[in-house]
Amino acid sequence: MYKLELITQDVHSGYMSCIAEGISKLAAANADFLSIRVAMAYATESGSRDLCRRLESSMQRWTKTRKEWLLSIDFGRTEPDAITLLGNLNNSEVRLANARAVLDRRLIPEICFHPKTYVFESKDSTAFGLFVGSANLTLSGLHTGSEHATAHLWMPPFTAKEKVGLVRVKDGLKWWNKTWGKATRTNAAIIQEYLKLRSDVLQEDESESVKPLTPRGDREVDLHPGLAWVNARYLWVQTHELYKNRGRNKPGNQLDLKRGTRVYFGFSAEVVPPNFIFGNVFLQAVGHPQVERSVRFGNNSMDKINLPIPGQEGPSSYDNSVILFERTGPRRFRIRLGKTSEQRAWRVRSEEQGLVFTMAGGRAFGFFP
Repeated sequence: MYKLELITQDVHSGYMSCIAEGISKLAAANADFLSIRVAMAYATESGSRDLCRRLESSMQRWTKTRKEWLLSIDFGRTEPDAITLLGNLNNSEVRLANARAVLDRRLIPEICFHPKTYVFESKDSTAFGLFVGSANLTLSGLHTGSEHATAHLWMPPFTAKEKVGLVRVKDGLKWWNKTWGKATRTNAAIIQEYLKLRSDVLQEDESESVKPLTPRGDREVDLHPGLAWVNARYLWVQTHELYKNRGRNKPGNQLDLKRGTRVYFGFSAEVVPPNFIFGNVFLQAVGHPQVERSVRFGNNSMDKINLPIPGQEGPSSYDNSVILFERTGPRRFRIRLGKTSEQRAWRVRSEEQGLVFTMAGGRAFGFFP
């Protein structure tokens, strides 16, 4: 049996995490996969950690699986922490392609090492999986970047044509043995030398599509569904009655949100103390000019956003309604209150994505592309 699948990922078109899911699906296709070989141009710690968690869930014998990682340090883009993380896995080895030459040239390669290939193989080599695409081993590559890949799976019994095709693929992968044999084994000295040469370089995981979810410490929202929150175009929130922060007889403009909702507005998910101000966003209510407002973490352990002042910069009141935020640019949003029919439609769209949630007080909120 031979199966071929084309995988496309593009968060702007609603295709998110397709690369990560495609690799996981291929890894889970055969319980007898006992080795994985990965040739990768660039790797980040956050991307490597996410992939390994997925493979641990997908592969029954992950701990015993032989893991070989052939990474590039061209231009200093692979993170040293990624090398260390992958090397510390059980039954795992990391080697660096052309490392001596790249280090001697101060990380400027003579010839770039740029593959993105995963090879899964059973003990007797009858079951064979091949995943080849454009995505680096980064959160962006695995989840939000515009990437394409193909997943190939051979499992017995084979037709004569399938057997010939598998032989050809394995013959092409003789490249691995030569390149792996010449690659530099990693150790503390090599990593330290790399660290000294490596200047601050922009990483794929600095992109806005994943950056709020990349802090090394504790996060207020998990990677999933956090990535969907970060990249959603729309957020709707039930209000009930807002706190009278402007005075007893004036409608409030301070909207409490579930802790972690800050990532939709472009701020980090890392844990912060009460009254921490994340920064400002620009809001424009329908029919009103744009205003700048703050987002912070309140004493009540909820994220808070200050809305345009009712009756002056926005609607007369936000109470007992549903507010829709629409992303129009980096930290720029259009807001409006929904009619009953619109509210139902927004909820349906969020339910289709599995992105409807409820706060402790019973207020619902949701996201959709």
